[in-house]
Amino acid sequence: MRKYGGSVIHQQHSSDGILEIVQANGVRSMHFGTSSRQSCFLVADPERLHLSYVRAMSLGLVFCPQAQNVLMVGLGGGSLTQFLLNHYAACAMTVIEKRRDVANVSYQYFNLPRNDRMKLLIGDGGVFIDQQARSNRTTFDLLVIDAFTSDAIPTHLLTKEAIELYLSRLNRNGLLVFHISNRYLAINKVLSDHAEKLGLSLLIKEFRSKQKTPLLSNSDWVILARNPAQLEPMLTTNWRGDWHKLPHYPNVRSWTDDFTSIMTVWK
Repeated sequence: MRKYGGSVIHQQHSSDGILEIVQANGVRSMHFGTSSRQSCFLVADPERLHLSYVRAMSLGLVFCPQAQNVLMVGLGGGSLTQFLLNHYAACAMTVIEKRRDVANVSYQYFNLPRNDRMKLLIGDGGVFIDQQARSNRTTFDLLVIDAFTSDAIPTHLLTKEAIELYLSRLNRNGLLVFHISNRYLAINKVLSDHAEKLGLSLLIKEFRSKQKTPLLSNSDWVILARNPAQLEPMLTTNWRGDWHKLPHYPNVRSWTDDFTSIMTVWK
């Protein structure tokens, strides 16, 4: 069967939705029932960074070289997880993935390694972080929220209370990172509002591909930090075209656990 311009090599349905693995011209990609790719890699060279959003994120990690304890919410095919394991020898990772079927195909089709430095848990990332906070357990150097798809936004991971919860699990100089690419909502406005109210520094990288290729696609990443000095190097000449600050959006009402509205952030 052909779909999304390639051959479907795996397809399954569950209570979480559709999961498909498609291969075309040596590129293998993961789909959730739409043409949008959730993960992507070159079959002949699986250790390369592939999707542009993973490349964008890896550049941001240059400014967190001391990262030894990392928490990721959202696995996908595990490209970013593999990058961290390969390039940060001292890095220990905890990855939370809501969908067990995604974890299974990541091992089977995307070469996700079974590594002693990576603990993969199945469940809701927000619930896990809340449990960590209540038990006063481990804090992290880097917390990555990569749980959104082009069509689905779990808003409970984006409220002001959620941001405060994430900050409580970060070390003093820890970085909070969001992958916010999606079709419909300007999540950058929501995070800009939170950053202003919580006194955080925020930068965004908006990658817009000039090439039509499966390995390059538009992607938006946001990095937040308590200390502005941590992000200043990303505004230097060499990086200025990639990372920039966001303005204030006065028409955006803060998202909280009691209130979220998409009306002012609809693209």
